Amino acid sequence: MTLEEALSESLELKGGNFITSAFRKWSLDWSKYAVIKLNEKFLDNENILFAIDISMTNKHFDNTSGFFVITNIRVLFYYTDGTIERLDVLPLNAIQTLELGGSDIWSHLHIVGLTDTFHIQDKPVVISRIRDILDDLVYSSKASPINENSSNETDTIQALKSYKELLDAGVITQEEFEKKKAQLLGI
Repeated sequence: MTLEEALSESLELKGGNFITSAFRKWSLDWSKYAVIKLNEKFLDNENILFAIDISMTNKHFDNTSGFFVITNIRVLFYYTDGTIERLDVLPLNAIQTLELGGSDIWSHLHIVGLTDTFHIQDKPVVISRIRDILDDLVYSSKASPINENSSNETDTIQALKSYKELLDAGVITQEEFEKKKAQLLGI
């Protein structure tokens, strides 16, 4: 699905449409520009599963609006602080937990990863949809045994190498590396 199709679908979920939403805090000019720039960030083998303009908090900013996208490979959040455009990325295999909270009026979801935590908030129907998609992607991929086939084994080895590089670069701690290693190896 294209980014534009995913955004239109999520706006319908919120009870609006792509044109009338005006992406809450942005002008239509910024929104069009952001869609063009974000489309340039996707990888060749990446499929967009869900996209929405949403309010989020992370290690860089408290409560900023931007585009939140779920693909078959990673979660992305594209936003600006007024001067600098930012793209925060959390690979699906780096997601540790999903923590849901809120009320019948407004809900939030903490997406806790090895190196970052995304805190998103919106209508309960939107947050539930995001959680359901991530549950399917994150937990179904972790449920398969390592030695089920050579592809899974290769993926596990590649993931371990990636986490080792993060450890060596000082991005994650030894404890975080060991936790992820145990999770990937199923021990």
